[in-house]
Amino acid sequence: MTGRRKDPIWQHFIQVAAKAGSKSSFRAQCKNCKTEIVPLVVRMKKHINICRKSIPQVSDTSETDSEDISEKGYQPPNRHKIGNELLCSVYDSLYTVMKKELANKTVCMSIEGWSNIRNDSIVCVSVTDIQEKNGNVYLIDTIDTEDKSHTSEYLLSLLVESIKRCRTYNCTAQSVVTDNAANMTKMRGELAKSEEVGLPDILTYGCSAHILNLLAQDI
Repeated sequence: MTGRRKDPIWQHFIQVAAKAGSKSSFRAQCKNCKTEIVPLVVRMKKHINICRKSIPQVSDTSETDSEDISEKGYQPPNRHKIGNELLCSVYDSLYTVMKKELANKTVCMSIEGWSNIRNDSIVCVSVTDIQEKNGNVYLIDTIDTEDKSHTSEYLLSLLVESIKRCRTYNCTAQSVVTDNAANMTKMRGELAKSEEVGLPDILTYGCSAHILNLLAQDI
């Protein structure tokens, strides 16, 4: 073995043993038509270009050209570009899509709190399009609550802002679902009495799956 890189044309061939008495120790077999030919790059390219079963036409790319392409190949974006330019671009495009899909819709809002991998306290707010059969879910807001205590009053303030934020998407949150923790349960009761969001008939209820999970644990 010389270590020399094979020409890209070999992607259309496999190396097979030559018959006894042949000058070469192996031959090139076309993957498409199974024809065996002398393993010379020029002949192999000519064969592929006339092989009826070969869909792509092979250009006369030299080994040097192949090396140049490899050297000038795809360069992945660095961390700074991902976290700034690309992230902002994706956010803007998704915002446009969400605004279009949520326009004039009635949605059910869900609010949930947890900690991320750095143990930061996070609250996420999402909405479900209840008018669509598949019930698409959209993330509306992610809030870093820092060191603030998750009291019912504080959670209510976050929820009110999120309900108002829904209006920037031209949709209306007509119901709210949360888990059944004491602070969430109290917050739902306070929301029903709140006049700030201008939705006196808004529905609030606990997550059925969470209730069933708690029930199963009690059993």
